Amino acid sequence: MHLRISLIALAVLGTGCAAKTAPKESVPVEPSEASAEAAEAVTESAETQAPAAVTSHTLAADVAWNPAFPDREVSPEMALVAGNPKEGAFTFMVRFPAGHKEDIHSHPADFTGIVTSGVVNHGRSADEFDSISEGSVFVQPAEEVHYTACANDEPCSFVGHLSGPMVMNPAEAPEEGEMQYRVIDAEGVGYEALNPQQPQGPKMAVLVGDRTAGAFQALVNLPAGASGPMHYHSSTYSAVLLMGAVETADGTRLPAGSYWTTAGGEPHITSCVSESACVFYAVMEGAFDMVPVAAPAPAEDAAPAEE
Repeated sequence: MHLRISLIALAVLGTGCAAKTAPKESVPVEPSEASAEAAEAVTESAETQAPAAVTSHTLAADVAWNPAFPDREVSPEMALVAGNPKEGAFTFMVRFPAGHKEDIHSHPADFTGIVTSGVVNHGRSADEFDSISEGSVFVQPAEEVHYTACANDEPCSFVGHLSGPMVMNPAEAPEEGEMQYRVIDAEGVGYEALNPQQPQGPKMAVLVGDRTAGAFQALVNLPAGASGPMHYHSSTYSAVLLMGAVETADGTRLPAGSYWTTAGGEPHITSCVSESACVFYAVMEGAFDMVPVAAPAPAEDAAPAEE
């Protein structure tokens, strides 16, 4: 049986799910044929439209989707947000066709997922799983065998992050003993105000990592109409908008399903321009800071022309 905990608890743990899990003996495994195909498909997407480590954005309507398993008649589709699935950690979006099922398998990397539509059945096997609704989070340690499917013969989708390359190893039997993966229900997300002096302002809920010490993953909630001052972060981050609509400093409006990368040191403003709150999933490459950028000084009046 998995554990249900709040995001506040995950934030206190600091290192997230993997730190709570006793490491398993690592056995070298050749990636399955399906793994290689999935990595190749996602990497092809990267070669055509994935953002580099510079400030960029992709509208939901322009996302490049590719089949995860090109040899299948019906396959999930994936889109790369950031990273390289052949070399290391990467963030992606995936959508399953109606009623899709992935039999038990494991990944040699830690996984984080946020359901963006439909209901995802996830757990030990097709006979023992949790039904995870839109807005809820599931976090799974590396090597833990699991089953994932759409519920009720409906399509479903989620945003995901793997802490290492794309490898999918089929399993012969379900996970034994107590499973370590965690589900955080949408209504149980433990947001904390970024500025304690402004409790109704922007909020953050850390999912994995310690935002004060290094790289981390989080959900960020911007109230409707929120627009902070121009600022920058020392570290690069990538984000996927889950709810609402945001506007960038140049006036570009990004609807839900869009994603962007903001390079470290790049001044920017992210404004919530929808009538409801804006929520996005962010993966930051280093510790969190928010450095205000002073507005440019007004130009001095020109000196009077000499007579």
